[in-house]
Amino acid sequence: MHRSARSLFLLAIGSAALMLQGCSYRLRIQVEERSGSVRFHFKKPQPFARTTRISEFGVYRRGVSDWEYRAPLWTFEAALGPGDFRELASVDYGDLPRSFSEEAPAAGLNAGEIYLACASGDGGGGCQKFTLNHDINPPL
Repeated sequence: MHRSARSLFLLAIGSAALMLQGCSYRLRIQVEERSGSVRFHFKKPQPFARTTRISEFGVYRRGVSDWEYRAPLWTFEAALGPGDFRELASVDYGDLPRSFSEEAPAAGLNAGEIYLACASGDGGGGCQKFTLNHDINPPL
């Protein structure tokens, strides 16, 4: 196959793959332990980095054999429910952001336990495992 024809073929295959995938991306969650609190930062991969819009977020504990999704430690979603997305660059554990509604109030987090933070955004989502060096008690 001629070089320019091959390039066009690869471009067409790549474009088709993006359309079939729905231009989805993996939402990155960075966990930052601060003095007495935890902050979660939400980031899109570079080509999509303008804003991060979140629909829902949750923190879960590692159980005996799997994550305890049925007993979340803290969850919230955009005020209008699934399909509603709100800009959110970061959030402190237990501090409900404006325009979101809390589904499960924040519970305390214990040092040394394994946790999972998950977020869904417009076009993608992601999770991040983390442990803490200190116990965290959410704000009242």
